[in-house]
Amino acid sequence: MKLARRLALALLLLPLLPLPLLADDPVVTRAWAPPSLAGARNGVAYFTLAFPAGPPDALIGASTPVAGKAELHRHEMKDGVMSMRPAGALPLKPGETLSLAPGGLHLMLMGMTRPLKPGDRFPITLLFEHRPPVTVEATVEAEAPAGRMR
Repeated sequence: MKLARRLALALLLLPLLPLPLLADDPVVTRAWAPPSLAGARNGVAYFTLAFPAGPPDALIGASTPVAGKAELHRHEMKDGVMSMRPAGALPLKPGETLSLAPGGLHLMLMGMTRPLKPGDRFPITLLFEHRPPVTVEATVEAEAPAGRMR
């Protein structure tokens, strides 16, 4: 009987627990973008993605209303020349953190629908192979957030 009461109490309290304790959704922090250059049709965005428990997954793409197309890209050095290339799917393992930052992985914003100005905010929807999409809000910052290089 005591077990039944405890179980009933636990079920009543379950909705009061903070949602992140119940979910294994990726957690996105530090979503930001630098201001657009004058007349530029392309831009870039960065973020950090913490991948909690659960089965492995992959970040396979993104979308945002501020660009016609958003692609995961990486900087690549070949024969002394730095270039940007599509990164393809980015594997995610439980307990790992994926950082998109200047000079490395980044979200390329192509065919921008408007210039990005300091203080602007815009949504980015991240697409995963096995999980539902996650939408975050990025802030346009003239300086990289603390802990980030530009």
